[in-house]
Amino acid sequence: MYVIPEEDVEFEYWLVPELQRHGKETEIAQQFEIEMGLPRRFQLDLYAVTHKEGNTGTLAFDETKLEVRRALADWGRLWGNPTLYLEWVAIDSAPDHLEGKLLLGDQLTPGLHWGANLVFEHEMGGEQTNARELTAGLSHTVRDEKLSIGAEVKLAWEDVESDRGNYDREFLLGPSFQLRPLPQAHLDLAMLAGLNDDAPRAKGIFILGWEF
Repeated sequence: MYVIPEEDVEFEYWLVPELQRHGKETEIAQQFEIEMGLPRRFQLDLYAVTHKEGNTGTLAFDETKLEVRRALADWGRLWGNPTLYLEWVAIDSAPDHLEGKLLLGDQLTPGLHWGANLVFEHEMGGEQTNARELTAGLSHTVRDEKLSIGAEVKLAWEDVESDRGNYDREFLLGPSFQLRPLPQAHLDLAMLAGLNDDAPRAKGIFILGWEF
């Protein structure tokens, strides 16, 4: 939702399986991310990503990402703590993508937090797909700095240049959890169910993070 403190570094490993509909094979993505906190509320992130469908494919990296974030003010100074996010995605044997986000989040009451991302992504060639997303979540702290539980929702609309306005839509909803077994480590899990025919049947997100 925001940026990490200046001079902090964090590593995250993501595992994202998607159970598809209509007989399509399960898609599995792995993502390796390094986050670096920079002066003046900037953050730089570097990603390496693998994709696999069913039992086919390799674990070779087929996608890299470069992301820059900037928070518009110190935490608590502006409503929603707005943070701007710009990402360049380079994909093997496919057009690059450019993605922008507005990240928002804050505390509603002690122990109850919310977050939301407004997303626009454009494919730089090919069908020039445009994707618009809203992702949002609520999280309740069960035990401070140890365990949180909540729920997440994703709404997405996607169209192509030859058929603008005719959207494929995805709606997903499900529970989320965060466990901090050590002060510098966090385990995140979200299990989302697809609520319409364009969405995958189910999507899981597992994140292992380590703060240096």
